[in-house]
Amino acid sequence: MKTILVLGLALMMALTSPARADSSSSSLGVSVTILPKGAAKVPLIPLDYTPVAAAISVQHAGFRHIRLFQRRRNVYWFLAEKHEVDYRIAVTVRAGRVSKIVPYEIQ
Repeated sequence: MKTILVLGLALMMALTSPARADSSSSSLGVSVTILPKGAAKVPLIPLDYTPVAAAISVQHAGFRHIRLFQRRRNVYWFLAEKHEVDYRIAVTVRAGRVSKIVPYEIQ
């Protein structure tokens, strides 16, 4: 652990230089991933939005009294109210974006 810390500090010192008033600034991004020996890198899997996170998108669109209606494939359907009118709102599971708004009449 000490070796990693020392190497990190040495790298940081080697990559930085004092700034002068007439020089422009630039940055160098460095990313280090430490894995156990023999471990394979696992690709990042896109995560689905939870119903609660998707409901926040509906709330940001100005709706009140938000209720989860159902989930069909890759879409959450919510029932919500705006200006005293009921709506069905579709929110994508992958992106969490409102994709469709349909007036809803209770039968």
